[in-house]
Amino acid sequence: MEKIKKIQIGENIYSLTDNDLSELLSLTENKGKILKVGDNNDLTVFVLENDKYEAEVNGTKYETLRAAVEATETGTIKLLKEIVLDAQLKITDGKTLTIDFNGHSIRADKKLALNSLLIGVEFGGSLTFEGIGGVYAGTNTYGAIGTCMSVGGSGKTSQLIVNGGYYEGYYYAISSEGTKTENLSNIQINGGTFKALNCLDSIAFYNPAYNGTVTITDGEFIGATACEIRAGNATISGGHFVGVAPFTIVANSGGSASTGCALAVIQHSSKQSISVNVTGGLFEGAYSFYEANPLKNSQTDIDKVKITLTGGAFKNPIYSEDKTKFIGAKCLVPTDTNETYKA
Repeated sequence: MEKIKKIQIGENIYSLTDNDLSELLSLTENKGKILKVGDNNDLTVFVLENDKYEAEVNGTKYETLRAAVEATETGTIKLLKEIVLDAQLKITDGKTLTIDFNGHSIRADKKLALNSLLIGVEFGGSLTFEGIGGVYAGTNTYGAIGTCMSVGGSGKTSQLIVNGGYYEGYYYAISSEGTKTENLSNIQINGGTFKALNCLDSIAFYNPAYNGTVTITDGEFIGATACEIRAGNATISGGHFVGVAPFTIVANSGGSASTGCALAVIQHSSKQSISVNVTGGLFEGAYSFYEANPLKNSQTDIDKVKITLTGGAFKNPIYSEDKTKFIGAKCLVPTDTNETYKA
């Protein structure tokens, strides 16, 4: 097949033997025009978006993603270009939004430093991510996405749904917060890749939210520990969980407590109930599954921790400090797994 010899942008036709394509596309006169690329008699049609706009909602374009979020109560925000955030973006009460990456990504400005999440949902807001693209929080921000970053609230549930994409944060790719009576959390993950960059001290998915709900049907989770549950209810039916660090366990009352685990269940100093139900997924790490009580919470508190592994493949050792009879017959586990763990 011959190389493309000409392109038509709007009413203008250019020869590629005399013009560089990238220069033609950057011309002001060609912004927002229809592009036809000719290869012999074949034409492929593209739409060139005006670089002035970052996002679009129902045909209305906004110069920034933040402006689109502020102006929209309910709807889908489609990204039109690569976006750089110079401050945290929050989805709050009254907003039910979907961000369609549309082939683009959201990144933290290199100068932005946050002891929190780049994008978060709080005070009863709802956010769904879909499409091809991602959120890159960089190394100066704790995490990429999650729920309930702020103190206060009215007991409403903040919801985060992830249907695909790539999410990268230094300590957390995705995480939740929340207390017993305020800032409740509901996170649903149906796909995507979640990577925590600090390979020695990080959690790809960290969940300490009181009474929060976590549902994972698919996705890839990569961190020092892949997933750590410290409170709330978690149901996992699929996904690939990889803990990449050497194993450690610490009595940390203010953050994560493990490294080297695919799935860790470690009750927080908040002493909240935990329910973990695994029916599928692949788990790899120094430990595929690890349950412990490094803070030495009372037996009454530990009795509030419920674990059921009825499915999934656990490639590496399984350990539980406090629980027995939690592994079902259909669960694939190493041959040397402690028999007291089996139901």
